[in-house]
Amino acid sequence: MQQYARHAQLFTKEQFVRIQQTRVLVAGAGGLGSTVLQLLTRYGFGEIHIYDDGILDPPDLNRQILYTRRDLGLPKADCAQKLLEAINPDVTIVAHAERLTGESVVPEVDMVVDCLDNFAGRLVLEALFFNRLIPIIHGGASAFFGQVTTLVPGKTPPLSEIYGRRNMEDMPGVPKDIYPPVVTAVASVQASEAVKLACGLTDSLLLNRIQIIDLLTNSFDVTEIR
Repeated sequence: MQQYARHAQLFTKEQFVRIQQTRVLVAGAGGLGSTVLQLLTRYGFGEIHIYDDGILDPPDLNRQILYTRRDLGLPKADCAQKLLEAINPDVTIVAHAERLTGESVVPEVDMVVDCLDNFAGRLVLEALFFNRLIPIIHGGASAFFGQVTTLVPGKTPPLSEIYGRRNMEDMPGVPKDIYPPVVTAVASVQASEAVKLACGLTDSLLLNRIQIIDLLTNSFDVTEIR
């Protein structure tokens, strides 16, 4: 428990036990995933499943802070597992070096953290998890901007209803320039939402609200979803 000494007292004993018993699936081990995975592991979540079929490339290193140059050319999921186990061996880390599809056989989890960078993958998450009553913590980042919202079946609409399915089409060839600090900012809020969700702090969650982050102007706004 010494590893948790700086944050365990922020919660009741029962809440911290809930964190240690919570099973999380993190979809994407790239920019957002790098920070989310580290924070959840350091918090002491019980079981973390990583889904990512990517290979680490040099441009990834500007924001994917879980990795080093020694990991170039290697599968992100496998590298992440080794690094996270070194951070906290008490957490069960399961690497799935594959892309989630509608046919994927997924593990039993209590929540999903959406660290993807495309709408197609997010629609798959919705079908695999939200439609099966599993909450999804959505995050996205582009250029200097980011957003976070927590989607809980029965309490919020799914992402496809918020955006409109017609608007959830990926545009090929669109530049994916990204300001590294906004990635870690968004991912930190996602990890915080995961902690509060695990602890049952429903009133503190971003339910039917979207946190908008603009690091170019240093604005942090919350927009109601109507």
